[in-house]
Amino acid sequence: MKTAPHLPPKIQEITKIPYPEVTHIQLSNGIPVYVIPGTGSDAVKVDFYFDGGAWTASKPLIAHFCNEMLLEGTNRYTGHEIMESFDFQGSYIQPLAEKDMAGLSLMTIERKLNQSLRLVKHILRKSNFPADKLHILTQKKKQQYIIEYEKPKTIARNRMMANLFGENHPYGRIASPEDFDEVTRQDILKHFKENYGSNRLSIFLSGKFNSKTMQLLEKQFGETPWPVNESVLPSYSISPGPAYEMIEKADAVQSAIRIGWQVINRDHADYIGLQILNTVLGGYFGSRLMKNLREDKAYTYGVGSYIQNFRHGSLLAISSEVKKEFRQEAVQEILTEIKSLRAKKIPASELKRVQSYFIGNLLHNFEGPVNASDALKSLWEGGKDFSFVDQIVAETLAMKPATLCELANKYLREETMYQVIAG
Repeated sequence: MKTAPHLPPKIQEITKIPYPEVTHIQLSNGIPVYVIPGTGSDAVKVDFYFDGGAWTASKPLIAHFCNEMLLEGTNRYTGHEIMESFDFQGSYIQPLAEKDMAGLSLMTIERKLNQSLRLVKHILRKSNFPADKLHILTQKKKQQYIIEYEKPKTIARNRMMANLFGENHPYGRIASPEDFDEVTRQDILKHFKENYGSNRLSIFLSGKFNSKTMQLLEKQFGETPWPVNESVLPSYSISPGPAYEMIEKADAVQSAIRIGWQVINRDHADYIGLQILNTVLGGYFGSRLMKNLREDKAYTYGVGSYIQNFRHGSLLAISSEVKKEFRQEAVQEILTEIKSLRAKKIPASELKRVQSYFIGNLLHNFEGPVNASDALKSLWEGGKDFSFVDQIVAETLAMKPATLCELANKYLREETMYQVIAG
């Protein structure tokens, strides 16, 4: 009997992202829990996110080391015993420290969830931040930082953030090697007490679990009162630095280039259009910057642009490393591409390609419950939920070349641009 030849799947336009349903519940003590169930793998991921990032810290590095030290010991277990226990359960625990948030990410299997949650609870309640471990950790990280600190790409990145937001702003603050010596156990304990309470915690649960899982979360994190700090989250003003900065390094072979702007957050009507514009400029391998600086001029192996969102601000930045002798030419070509986007509408064929890439890339964020949970956290930090995905797809498909030209003239202006070259 003859069989029909295998036919490739039909190519069709993606008009909707099939994101999972999210259940939002609240534990008895007010902790919000965002739940995305999954099937297949026995893996379960639980993320514990506190309003305890660099935004809430009074000094550089305090939020980072407070978070790192959570796994270095409690009043009952040493750091070695903690990690051995997670290993024995087939679990993995990772500290998370960002500009706005900090916490722990737990990956385990369903049948070991109760034991793992019990240990996480103990860590979040009874960490004692041993002074000897803190000294070892700060000195180890200091030595790593000293090496990284002098690299042109690190200098350019740090100076760009400082110039965009200000050196005293949490997003622009640059740690020095000497700051590692100023981290004290008292600072860590103060930060922990003020920021790791139930009123600053959100939990994200994803993967395979059953009806008893919520009972476990309630038992371990909802029933027992947590220390609650009523202090208000701090506020900061933005004090930008110089619009242009050149840092020469005689021994450097390459120069690192950073060009950036302060831009809008997700709640602005132009946000989705600006993401599409960024993709055209340098957001994927076929972007204009990549074609110009890598393919045509061979100035660099890599150049790109990106939008970075924080809770209290956002930036659009262009990043590349080029040979020293080509750095001015590379900057001019970058500016040429920016001017082109302001002066001329992009061809319809190019926009179609970018639309397909952008939506396809978005689709990858929802491959499985764990990825979907990560996508949810990113949206949640910006005050959005999965309904925003529908808006992204609709606006992307409806985007017009003229709109992108208008956005380029509105947000990619040279008079609001910051530029740093290091190397």
